Amino acid sequence: MIIPTFSEAVIKFKDFLSSQSLPVDIFWVFREDIHQTSLKKIYIHMPIPKDRPLLANRAFDLGRDKNLVRIDAICLLGTSTVATVWYPRDTNEIPQGWEEGFRLGIRDPLYPALTLSGLRWKAITNLTNYRKSQHIPHQMLLSILDIVQQTPSGNPAPPSS
Repeated sequence: MIIPTFSEAVIKFKDFLSSQSLPVDIFWVFREDIHQTSLKKIYIHMPIPKDRPLLANRAFDLGRDKNLVRIDAICLLGTSTVATVWYPRDTNEIPQGWEEGFRLGIRDPLYPALTLSGLRWKAITNLTNYRKSQHIPHQMLLSILDIVQQTPSGNPAPPSS
């Protein structure tokens, strides 16, 4: 299976969102940007850093190199969809029955997110149960560190075409 480029994949993802009557404006997030305390209570750190589209592109390219990558809508934020890119970092993370390819997903149900910034976000992320209380499966969200560590220069690579 040939996996599209990131820009082609984003077009397919937006078409998929539109077909489900969901917003096509996308905020890209990673593990450091989100905190979920229950099925319906999802917090997003605001403002979302400007480098997230570049990191999403890099994560997609890393997954594309492994021939396994997915884009998932994980919540809503106003009139935008909050999405992430995921790929298995090693063979232990490959979902059963998914040998190769590109997938799109929408969390069901897709709940609206709450926003936190500054000291409120810092207070929540410094709680000892911060990681334990996240109800989004660990493997569904990549850490920014995962992406940067797999880039030779230690910085996200420029977008591919």
